[in-house]
Formats: sequence, C-alpha cells, structure tokens
Amino acid sequence: MEKSKSIVWRTLLVLFIAFLWGGELSAYAAKKAWAKYDKSVKSLTFYYGEKGELGDGEYEMNDDQEPEWITEHKADIVRVVFDVSFASARPKSCNSWFMECEK
Repeated sequence: MEKSKSIVWRTLLVLFIAFLWGGELSAYAAKKAWAKYDKSVKSLTFYYGEKGELGDGEYEMNDDQEPEWITEHKADIVRVVFDVSFASARPKSCNSWFMECEK
C-alpha cells in the first residue's frame, strides 16, 4: 500500500512539473515579432508578443528575406510606429525594412 502511494505521488509530481515547464515553454514559443499595415492611416506598426494566426495586413518578421510589407505597401507607407512591446523583440537585422519607401 505504501509503495502504491509513493508511485501516485511521484506521478502527480512529474505531471505537475511537466505542466509548469510546458506552460513556460509555450509562453516563450508563442511570442513573435510582426508588423501591421493600417491602410486607413497608411501606417506600419511593429509589435512583439503572443500572436496566433496573422490577419489581413499583418506580416511576419523574417530575417532572411525582404519583408512582405515592402513588396505590397512601399509606395503607401507614410508613418512607421514601434509599439512599446517591440522593445523586447530581437531581430537579427532591419535590413530592407524600409527599402524603396517613397514617403
């Protein structure tokens, strides 16, 4: 009887630790940098944080390629905003983020 109680407690402890550890990992994995173009005010805003699926006018930050917002909105961007959350982002480079923007 004592052995089965020990197994139950160990199992519960392992599950509890896995739950806490898994929660921590998913919190870090879900954070990402993205930019959102608002065509009503012609602004591009950069964000960092938990983000599910990207919606219309939202773009993923890829360090290895030209940003999609450049190919779609380079002639339209009038204003760029860095949300406070973006201070925690760590992009490898901002090369070509504003390439060929006209305004």
